[in-house]
Amino acid sequence: MVEGPGCKLKGEKIKTKFNGAVVHSVTGTAIEKTSKKDKPIPFNKNFYALVGRMLEDVRSLGKELFMFFGDICLRVHFLMAGSHWVNGKKGDSDPSKPAEKPILEILLNNDKLSFHKSAVEIRKSSLCFERYENLKHLDICSAIFNHKAAVQLVMQQKDRQICDILLDQDILPGVGNIIKNEGLFDSGIKPDEQVGKLSEAHVSHLIRMTRDFSMLFYKCRKTGQALNKYYKVYNQKICKQCQSKIVITRMGDDNDRMTYFCPQCQNNDLKARTLPSKNSLLGWVINSQDEHSSEWTCLKCTLINPATSSNCQACNSLKTAANKSNTGHAISKSNILSSNDNRKRLVSDDIHQPDSKRLKQNPAIQTRNAESGSKIPCCKGHNVKCSLLEVRKQGDNYRRMFYACKLPKAKQCNFFKWADDEFPLCEHSKRCVMRTVLKQGANNGKKFFACSLNKNKQCKFFQWAEGYD
Repeated sequence: MVEGPGCKLKGEKIKTKFNGAVVHSVTGTAIEKTSKKDKPIPFNKNFYALVGRMLEDVRSLGKELFMFFGDICLRVHFLMAGSHWVNGKKGDSDPSKPAEKPILEILLNNDKLSFHKSAVEIRKSSLCFERYENLKHLDICSAIFNHKAAVQLVMQQKDRQICDILLDQDILPGVGNIIKNEGLFDSGIKPDEQVGKLSEAHVSHLIRMTRDFSMLFYKCRKTGQALNKYYKVYNQKICKQCQSKIVITRMGDDNDRMTYFCPQCQNNDLKARTLPSKNSLLGWVINSQDEHSSEWTCLKCTLINPATSSNCQACNSLKTAANKSNTGHAISKSNILSSNDNRKRLVSDDIHQPDSKRLKQNPAIQTRNAESGSKIPCCKGHNVKCSLLEVRKQGDNYRRMFYACKLPKAKQCNFFKWADDEFPLCEHSKRCVMRTVLKQGANNGKKFFACSLNKNKQCKFFQWAEGYD
């Protein structure tokens, strides 16, 4: 899912490039699907209404992008993997070509703006502007984010689980699954905790940490840095702080989104423990009188800033003597890490080195992989353990698993191998599928083989998938 930081950055790029330009033509699959002979085009799909109009303004609200053309507005939602292309270049930088046709392509003056894998529709500008004005102070990436209003709104949802509230785009626009998981970890709160059991101080800290990670997200996307090196629980198997096993499960109303949490760091012992102070933007923060005591909190938007910043990195407010010197929540060093050596080990560059680099430094890694009983092959180009992936494109091979080189896209070799060639056969003599235990408990995260047929036709075949981790 393209989350708030990504949508905000896309909006800034489009506004810089196209504001004031006039639409000369529109094409795309969204038009082809609705332009049928002898049938009127619905208002929300009448993209021809854009022709001849000037782009007057571009604004983002959470995961929504609004492009204002007079009294009508083009509303764009980038869904799971949406993107915008300018003159055939992705995000004004990637020279590669999209494989699929654009959902909508607009010729603005002499430049082409196209949207891919996104949802687009025409709305009345007055309604879009009203929604923007009503929620802009709650947008997790907004420079005018109102921390107090966000806390009060969350506290009103007493019977709802906190993991659902964070993803509610009418409460905290822009928070997606990555931000949800990392924000909850940084605040030490278990995702399925009901708001009514949380104190206002804890909710305040959660909002602060969620916004903090959102701004880190935005800065990484803007500068081209890898965001995943800052993940502590999302898509992780081991907690980056305490080395405990991460629980991967589905919880809350939105069961389509995976939830990752550490049962040790997020233990919900809210009365007996001090407030957590893990902070993703500034690194592993220990809020006692130590080397981090000169950090300051913006009084306007509550973002925690490093000591070297004279202006808030979110809203650009000046640092003053009234700013707090730290986050206001004390926690002992022993609650974070047991030793400085362990702390350095957790944040060392070695954690984020690609396997190919570590393999060159230590050839014994390859031998250990073989001796451990791993069934995942190594790619031929780099001799590095492959990634086990799943086909996401609709078709005959949808959700079929395969092996591919795990290095970054620019460095990948062309290794490819179907994984299910070695999977066992079920009682129907069909290749099994690999599943992961998502129920909380001792077996959480373990992989197993099961019948590939629909639930009402499945046989009872079951076998643990050893060696595929």
